Amino acid sequence: MKKFFALVVAAFAVIGPALISPVVSAAEKDLRFQADYELNTTGEYNTNTFFSGNKLKDSSTTRGIGFQFGGEIENSGNYEYGFHAANKIVVNGKYEKDLFAFGNQIVISSEAQIARDLYAAGNKIEIKANIPGTAFVAARRIVLNNVTIDGDLRVAAAEVEIIGDVKITGTFAYNEDLNIIGESDFVAGHTEMYQPLTFGFRLGKSAKIIFAILSLAMSIVTSIVFILIAKKFFNYLKERTKEADGMFVLKKFGIGLLAAVVTPIAAVVLIATIIGIPAAIILLFAFMIALVLSLTIFAAFVGNKIMQNQSTILSATIVLVVLALVGMIPVVGWVLNTAGVLIGFGILVSAIFEKNAE
Repeated sequence: MKKFFALVVAAFAVIGPALISPVVSAAEKDLRFQADYELNTTGEYNTNTFFSGNKLKDSSTTRGIGFQFGGEIENSGNYEYGFHAANKIVVNGKYEKDLFAFGNQIVISSEAQIARDLYAAGNKIEIKANIPGTAFVAARRIVLNNVTIDGDLRVAAAEVEIIGDVKITGTFAYNEDLNIIGESDFVAGHTEMYQPLTFGFRLGKSAKIIFAILSLAMSIVTSIVFILIAKKFFNYLKERTKEADGMFVLKKFGIGLLAAVVTPIAAVVLIATIIGIPAAIILLFAFMIALVLSLTIFAAFVGNKIMQNQSTILSATIVLVVLALVGMIPVVGWVLNTAGVLIGFGILVSAIFEKNAE
């Protein structure tokens, strides 16, 4: 149990990309860990790649998803999809499809080539490259510098600065309290204003999309870090998945539901004893983190079952995206995601007791 507490606390601590200091690289299905403070990557990969370091410069060719995490990222490689999260990101690369970027400061340079859509969230985001598709951007400050966006531009921001010739062929959707600097140099096919976030948590359509994307991105980042840290556990899960059937799922759901009910009660009992207050706080903290990570466990379980020849990271990511889409369905989405969390929690609890029984 102590190892479990250490694991979930460690996983929670490294969720922030800027805190990920070890370097992780993946080629084909081989994960290799290095201790370099700085990482310069090259080469060609016929699958997804995973690179992480405090300072990362990537010029590789990835025929899949290019996952990059760290303190500072600068890339000039070629990717099918890009998924980058860091304190500072400078994008110079070429993307055959979409780019997802999340960080404090993001610069999409004029050298960057994005063939389809851009999804970005951060503190300050500067876009200098043309976007053939739609751009969803959430930031305190957004700078549009001599760009043309052929699709829509949907933003949630405090300030947008227009520099040079900026053209939006589609719709420019923005929050009504947005401050636009240089608006006279800005041309849009259509404009659409929506209500910003209120105390009643009423969101405009564009804001809902942006926050949903950001939530999914954080979920995927958390899952990748958790899977990389807990390789032994997910290898164990992959083996158990092979023999799993409907009864296995029902049992894990029951165990997860029982544990979810009993744990808070146990914490209340500990608090009542006064002496047990510190233990109750630790128990509740571990319980909340375990519930968050349980969705990753469920996604890995389902992914391993239906995509047996794929890596756990890729299959779990695909299932998480599907769950996010299903989650948009009223009532049904909530029920299915809750069931998934309880099944994942049941698998985790069972694994802990099986380990202790050995």
